[in-house]
Amino acid sequence: MSMAKATGAVTLLAKGIPMLFMGEEAGEDQPFAFEMAGMSDQDAYCDLDHYVDPTTQNAQVLHWFRDLIDLRRNTDNGFTWDDRPYVGRGNKTLAFTRADGRFFVIATFGTPDVVQNLGWLGLPAQDTYKEIFNSTWQPYAVSKETPANNGGYDATLTASSTINIPSIGAVVLEKR
Repeated sequence: MSMAKATGAVTLLAKGIPMLFMGEEAGEDQPFAFEMAGMSDQDAYCDLDHYVDPTTQNAQVLHWFRDLIDLRRNTDNGFTWDDRPYVGRGNKTLAFTRADGRFFVIATFGTPDVVQNLGWLGLPAQDTYKEIFNSTWQPYAVSKETPANNGGYDATLTASSTINIPSIGAVVLEKR
């Protein structure tokens, strides 16, 4: 479920047209049947209650996707075709800017380095940022995730700051 949130952040916030396979937006891990055989086998079909019940991990991943989709589709946020993102990286970590540096996205894919320097990841040196999304926050957190809070909307993060990041997950910063 954590990996679904990390890959979702990259898919939804990177430059280009987001492409998702059905079920990815809720961390679905059951295969989809493409034929009508076995309709009486309950295990062959998705349990849609997992998407609706807010206490399930699938619902928490779906909430994460919905909030990121809302961020991207808001035209005032500047996710345009002519945006030239800067891409940085760390140990099993991808970082990139969007909207001409207004947003800085960090996605991790199993990094052991859960404390990283923002300058090393490529945060623009002249700007100050706040944390607007973190995949370990409630209501996005799934089991076995350690909270990796960095001050949220009150944060004052610069290229010289170190931040806590999840081993698998994502953090989105916005320029102050």
